[in-house]
Amino acid sequence: MFNDADRRRATREFFSSQIKDLKAADRAVLRATARALQREIRGQLRKFKRGPTGTGGFQKAVKVYDLPPSGSLPLASFVRLGVPFMDAFEEGKNITGNPTLIILLNTGAAAGFKRITKGNSWSKVWEQIKGRVRLFPVATGTIIAVEINGQNVPIYKIQKAVTVPKKISFFETAEKLSAGMADEVLKLLEGGVV
Repeated sequence: MFNDADRRRATREFFSSQIKDLKAADRAVLRATARALQREIRGQLRKFKRGPTGTGGFQKAVKVYDLPPSGSLPLASFVRLGVPFMDAFEEGKNITGNPTLIILLNTGAAAGFKRITKGNSWSKVWEQIKGRVRLFPVATGTIIAVEINGQNVPIYKIQKAVTVPKKISFFETAEKLSAGMADEVLKLLEGGVV
């Protein structure tokens, strides 16, 4: 017959096995949710263009990391955007130059020009084009054109600021996915298909 010690042992083992099942289900849904979030954000980021025919590359920086439980911290998965200025695309932002911005135009990219970066400084670019530059003032700044085959081709635009529109909804997507996590855990525990 069962005595009190047997009942306590049986109770501990029962709840221990249930907790293991719950942890396994929680882990499976947590990882699936993180990967779903990664997929959704990558889909949104594929809309970014680089140059006239580019497909963008920001989606490659969206990665999933699994953290094992440690001390009082439970198992966790997180999705990292991996691009320091990505919040500008999450919230939209007004970016101001110091004192101005030099923006590569699509026609400039098609003509083989590159964005202004540390490796491709404005002074270096200016040395290559200064003898054939044409400046065209416009309402929002100045267009820098270069004569190519007898035609003025707009290459860069100089302006004080640009407004980056909201292009991704990382937090909204994460909230939608996390709202269904408890239901998915229950489905797994009941033997359903997630």
